[in-house]
Amino acid sequence: MTTTVLETPPVLEVLVPMAPTLRRAIERIATHDFSVIRGKILKEDALPLDVVDQAIDEFRRFFILIRLGYTDLGMPSKVVDEVWHTFILFTRMYHAFCDEVMGGYVHHLPCTIDEPIPTSTVSSLYAAYEEAFGFRPGPLWRDDAAAECGPGCGHCMGDDGKHCKN
Repeated sequence: MTTTVLETPPVLEVLVPMAPTLRRAIERIATHDFSVIRGKILKEDALPLDVVDQAIDEFRRFFILIRLGYTDLGMPSKVVDEVWHTFILFTRMYHAFCDEVMGGYVHHLPCTIDEPIPTSTVSSLYAAYEEAFGFRPGPLWRDDAAAECGPGCGHCMGDDGKHCKN
């Protein structure tokens, strides 16, 4: 088991030890060509130009966490979720990516008004993210939740990186 530093894109460095087979899968996530997804997002003005590349990198990190075996990970970011939604639209590409890189299909389970994102899954995501990458998730993971929720919502993060508990 070795610690893996991914060369491309340079923003992705995984700090947890892993076997060579898993390392290769992580490298494939880090280097996967998301240009078609990026193009569709920009064509439909789903995300601003200055956010789309960062959102794709954060999507890569989310899928790296899944591939590393972290479970019960919530998706609190509408920006990152937009990348996932767009990727899923390319059904054959998404299915092949999941089979070849993720080890099987990764289902998307959206939250609803009746079933909001559980606080525990957001906590799991932030803990896994910090363990795997060595730092807390940035603003793309917080701004959407905080903008829609009020104090004490139970699932957004405050500026200090902790859940609102008011």
